[in-house]
Amino acid sequence: MTRKVLLPRKIDRKLDNLTGLVEEINGILLYRRQGDYCPIEALFMTGVGSMDHVQAQSDRMEVANEFFSRNPDYQFVKFHTHSKGTIERFGEYYARHFSRGDIDGIKEQLQYNRNFMAMLVTPEIKLLSGIDNPKLVIVNDFSRYKSRSQAVNQSLKAIAENLGYDISKFQATRR
Repeated sequence: MTRKVLLPRKIDRKLDNLTGLVEEINGILLYRRQGDYCPIEALFMTGVGSMDHVQAQSDRMEVANEFFSRNPDYQFVKFHTHSKGTIERFGEYYARHFSRGDIDGIKEQLQYNRNFMAMLVTPEIKLLSGIDNPKLVIVNDFSRYKSRSQAVNQSLKAIAENLGYDISKFQATRR
């Protein structure tokens, strides 16, 4: 059965805003699967990079990994952007397509995790990739979204503080 990723409009707008940066951004969209539905509860940025490459920061990955170890019922959609800067530098093709490197990375992840999903966010489109060709559904919100989102974000912040990290600072350049 095809999974349906339910993306709240508030997070959808945050993702759209990220494509206006010069650099590419990556991160994870956290959810607890409910049958075929994957309602996104939170967005957690893990890296900022150049117009042609972005890599997750080790402190942010440590926070995310600790979150998943404490909350094993959570899964994620790994996202990254092709920013306006990326598209201007490398061409319009990247406004609507995963790069060859993206596709190779997705294939590799699927070898280890058949539930893996990736999302590309550009100024023009959001693309999902996964073994079952998942579908993206933008929703205003869903039952208990606000309380779940707040709880996830508070948990991530508390984990970061306990590990000695300040995750409130994340530097990128606005176009």
